Amino acid sequence: MTQTNKHPQGGDSGQEALKHNEGEGGRRDSVHLFVGVIGEYLSRQELQNHIRITPNGVFVEESGFSRVVESYQDWLKKHTGGEVTKSTEKCVKRLFESPQPQKFYLVEGKQCLLGYLIKCHIEQPQSYNLPFYLGSLLDTREYLHPRDPFLAAQKNVEVIHKPLGAEFKLPFKKKSLLVPTQALKDFADLARGSIKLLERNPEAASSMRESLRTLIRVLSRVQPIGEKETLLIPAKHRSKSALKYFRLGSLILVTAKGEVLLDCYELRGKNYARLLQEEVEALGRISRGRQIGALELPKKRSRYIGAVQLKHERIMLHFRALREFIDQIPASASLRESFSGRFTVYDCLNKISFIIAGTERAERRQVMAYLGKDAPRNARFRVKDEWIFVLLEKNVLMGCINKRYRPRRNLAKHPR
Repeated sequence: MTQTNKHPQGGDSGQEALKHNEGEGGRRDSVHLFVGVIGEYLSRQELQNHIRITPNGVFVEESGFSRVVESYQDWLKKHTGGEVTKSTEKCVKRLFESPQPQKFYLVEGKQCLLGYLIKCHIEQPQSYNLPFYLGSLLDTREYLHPRDPFLAAQKNVEVIHKPLGAEFKLPFKKKSLLVPTQALKDFADLARGSIKLLERNPEAASSMRESLRTLIRVLSRVQPIGEKETLLIPAKHRSKSALKYFRLGSLILVTAKGEVLLDCYELRGKNYARLLQEEVEALGRISRGRQIGALELPKKRSRYIGAVQLKHERIMLHFRALREFIDQIPASASLRESFSGRFTVYDCLNKISFIIAGTERAERRQVMAYLGKDAPRNARFRVKDEWIFVLLEKNVLMGCINKRYRPRRNLAKHPR
């Protein structure tokens, strides 16, 4: 690391411009001016431990975060003659563009620093009389460095270095579970779309390291799913043997013999909708324009899953109806046996299409007892045995109700 001449600082005209720009909420000028004098507010040891000037801004190691923010407050007050003062929260947002700034890794040899970035373009980082770094920072949202201090502090976590990326051995059911980097990335992606996970672990979506911390908590609470227990699984796992499934609420973990984490998915919310969309699209790629049971798949991408041709009308099946059908399978006396154990979206489409094909029209008064107060007035109904199907718009099958299962969602709300 080299250090050369000190970066030039702004004079009185710069201070006057700063007062004006601060009043307008301008960030860029104040940040650049502060970077030029940051060495006057921190000791040589603090600079060496906490600061690196990079082409994309100033990297601040996490333990020096508070000192840098305090220094910015002091500098701001001094260089505006006390005319501009800001709270700690506002200074954090001004420096790092967020009240909760993203963390980055800076790797120097065998040293892995964790910290934040004051974003600003710096043409020649080495022209400042400060420690500098010309490499690229690693975003903790996309990467978990094997030398992250968090990992070193975990007694029961082992990092295994592999040519294709690190693997993490985590405590699980009095044994251990091997988590490849890709499986951890998949879990992090799932966490970002999971309301339930974020309620208990609000930091889970902020970085891969926090996702790992959340996964450790999840592994301590999941329960095995019996082989005969009804469970929707992705089609890619259907032909695989020796898979074991674990559940925590709506979250499902897929493991190889309970030893390696292979996959994770959620049967709730946005993640559930995305899973169904992906499964249907995969079926469409291999069966474009063909049929699954009585369901005709579209020849090109559509907002509907497909169509069932009845005697006098053509019914379009919406994703919401499929989701409600799957959720109510355990309540169905006629389906409980055939759907015992693992099943896929293909199985569901095959079954629901034949049920729809055998339906008859029904009047509102015939099904009102099962609808609740939220059923829209323009809805039409078709029934077969224990199933009631709700059609909205013209011929779109949007809702599905099993007479043994009370709906929890508002049928009046049209999903896009």
